[in-house]
Amino acid sequence: MRKIFLFTVICLLHVISAYDRCVL
Repeated sequence: MRKIFLFTVICLLHVISAYDRCVL
């Protein structure tokens, strides 16, 4: 379960960073 949770968190952070790049 923890591995899946960490994977989800990493994916979310990656999406957020990509979104910030698009905005900037």
